[in-house]
Amino acid sequence: FAVRFDLNQPTLQKIQHTAVTKSGKKMVSFDLLSLPLYMVEELPRLLDQYRLEF
Repeated sequence: FAVRFDLNQPTLQKIQHTAVTKSGKKMVSFDLLSLPLYMVEELPRLLDQYRLEF
């Protein structure tokens, strides 16, 4: 799970990415919550909600 703040509308995306490690390439998957800057104070509430639903 990852969070980023930007200027776009709130979104929750499933992300797949190839990471390079010492042992080779690995496919990693995670949820990315993107929030507009004005919602920074909502993060604790949104994290609690995410934990309950997933």
